[in-house]
Amino acid sequence: MQYLYDFNLLSLNTLKLGLKGLHNGDKLSVFCIQSYVSSIINEKYLSTLVEILIADQISKISDSNRHDKEIIAAVELDILYWIVVLIEILFIVLLILRNFGLMNSKLIKSQLYVFLDILGLFESDYRILEVMVQIGTRFEYEEIKSGNNTYSYYKFLTSGVELYFEDEKLISIFFFTQPSNNYSVFPKLNSFIDNLEANTKREKIMSILGEGDILERNWLKYYLEEKYLHFEFDTCNYLKQMTIGVR
Repeated sequence: MQYLYDFNLLSLNTLKLGLKGLHNGDKLSVFCIQSYVSSIINEKYLSTLVEILIADQISKISDSNRHDKEIIAAVELDILYWIVVLIEILFIVLLILRNFGLMNSKLIKSQLYVFLDILGLFESDYRILEVMVQIGTRFEYEEIKSGNNTYSYYKFLTSGVELYFEDEKLISIFFFTQPSNNYSVFPKLNSFIDNLEANTKREKIMSILGEGDILERNWLKYYLEEKYLHFEFDTCNYLKQMTIGVR
């Protein structure tokens, strides 16, 4: 069975976002739910579940009718197994109906969710610092005040990443896939989404992730509850910047 995520760092909060986002029709939300369902449907998990439940059933019955009860328990657990499998099939059908084009790929990886999870946090939060250390140790800082508002930028020029804050709250993160304004190319797009590289064309991104929630001539946007994934393209339809942010 193929999995849509690498789960090492995927948080339960992100899964909850996916469940809420599905209700609103957000396309990326299905990734979270599909991944969760896939993660529980594997032979090892079900085997362990079956052993535990059968043991529990057997402990409640007498020796005189243990054999019959074991058969009944096994049948019940077989039914449970197929119910879980049917749930998985329903989610697959849902993916097809929504025309995501995601069925044969490993897609969004946990490393992207490391960045998504810090969106909306305040500048002093230690989790933002932990992510900054992953990006790099050298950056430029710029702060702009306008009226009562403060806009600040952490510019990791050699890593091709910029963090943007409004009034100390992280609003968006930019990943540069082409050299721009002293920024180098962000080298790790493939650690976010399989088959995504700096020179990826618009058509390939749409074949990987689907059509998107918003389509414009030079950009695409995908929603995940109150967050988004945004791709911007140059005049030749090559990816030049990827942005994640708070809606």
